[in-house]
Amino acid sequence: MVGALNLANLQMATLLGREAEIATRIALGASRGRILRQIVTESLLLSTIGGVLAAITGRACSSLLLRWASGRGQMISFGPRIGLAAALFGTALLFLTLLGSSVMPAWRVTQKSFFAASAGRSGRLTQFSRARRIWANLLLAGQVSLSLLLLCGAALFVQTLRNLNHVDAGLDRSHVLSVHLDMRSTGVAKKQSDLPSFYEAVTERIKALPAVTDAAVHMCMIPYCGWNTIIHPFGIGEIPEERLHGQEDHVGVGYFRALGIPILRGRDFTKADNEHSQRVAILSHSYAQRLFGNGDAVGHWIGYNESPGDHQFLVVGEVADAKVNGLRSNAPPVVYMPLDQNPDAVQSIEVRAQGSFMALPAELRSTLHEFAPELPVTEIVPLNIEFQDALSREILLARLTSVFGLLTLALAALGFYSLLSFYVAGRTSEIGIRMALGATRSQILLLFLRYAIAILVIGVIPGAMLSIIMEHVARKLLYGASPFDASALILSIGVLTAAGLLATVVPARRAALIEPMRALRHD
Repeated sequence: MVGALNLANLQMATLLGREAEIATRIALGASRGRILRQIVTESLLLSTIGGVLAAITGRACSSLLLRWASGRGQMISFGPRIGLAAALFGTALLFLTLLGSSVMPAWRVTQKSFFAASAGRSGRLTQFSRARRIWANLLLAGQVSLSLLLLCGAALFVQTLRNLNHVDAGLDRSHVLSVHLDMRSTGVAKKQSDLPSFYEAVTERIKALPAVTDAAVHMCMIPYCGWNTIIHPFGIGEIPEERLHGQEDHVGVGYFRALGIPILRGRDFTKADNEHSQRVAILSHSYAQRLFGNGDAVGHWIGYNESPGDHQFLVVGEVADAKVNGLRSNAPPVVYMPLDQNPDAVQSIEVRAQGSFMALPAELRSTLHEFAPELPVTEIVPLNIEFQDALSREILLARLTSVFGLLTLALAALGFYSLLSFYVAGRTSEIGIRMALGATRSQILLLFLRYAIAILVIGVIPGAMLSIIMEHVARKLLYGASPFDASALILSIGVLTAAGLLATVVPARRAALIEPMRALRHD
């Protein structure tokens, strides 16, 4: 849409510059229909070439843009082919632009007589009638409004992504590597006669590496780890059913140390918590409050069923809440069970390290391959990257809106440059007269800058209103933004104003540097 408005302004300026030529040809016998056919043919040829180039460029860049906008390992499954509806819409927009920017101005130009069109060539701006100036200004103001809308959207989505990346997840994302395993489908877990001993040997071998401070096996992979469960507390009165629902996760010894999840009360799991010992559990802080209120949950019994099935697990600890379902979600209530009491195939080993991660993945692969060649290591990735991968929608919105916002910003700047260049060319003689009468170069420069500022103000007002509406509609996609975030709007207005004024400075400075005598002899 911004490109269409820009094209309309450029085409209108081109036709106005050919008024005298068209009037001369009509005076020499050319029919108005022939002139119109020529202008339409030229515009149609230009539009066709532009449309073909756009299709070729779009097809070549679409896959690259989608790959760049996608998260790691989560390529967006979107075909690069342009659908029929999109092609028809683009074609219709192209021809509407052609009609509005070429045919209608050309029709008005062909209605002028030779004397009306060629008179007063020393001041071509006089031929740029008030109605046409208003129309051109409104087209450029429309570009400003749409550009502000896209820039504000980009600022909001980038701010959302930044806010999410700085969320306190309740665990240490910056110093943990996740080693992903595929023990279930490869059958490695079934070949081990003693899984707890195997896991202990693997983690001890990893902890022997110089950069590693701790390691623990984990039933699943963060984020979106755990499964729904219902826990009943023993000896507690009637509790609403919704407070009994939570998530369950099975973890190895040292899991909370490895991830940096603080233990608030009680103790961690130990090697003594095995298949032959009393079954135990650790509750997250929110789950402990749901089941036991503000009291101490340590020492209480819980179970999967109502009495007498609520006396299965002894609560031995309480840990801080962690956003194991992703950064957008609230920390869920979780009951943790020791993996050694219910041995099964694990999907990851959480490795806590110090210093740089650059060489550690290769060391981990080498160590695991040397110790257990059959262990299927599929990937080694920093935990922080895994959290970011869960933000694929936010990354897509932030990157795509940034690209399109910058493109519309460039088009708006081009619009200011083109329109002001046309005005400067049309008012050359006027500039010479002003300077001959005592106007300074600074005053000439400010003359055009004030003109650009007026267009910016006209465009910013509706653009700001549209941005506020957009922010309200898209509030569910935003995170950490207030109902009306003025910072994003102010930043977008500042960037757009700076781009418009910078694009105006070049033709305005050219006008200020015109020599008065040369300007008076112009045309």
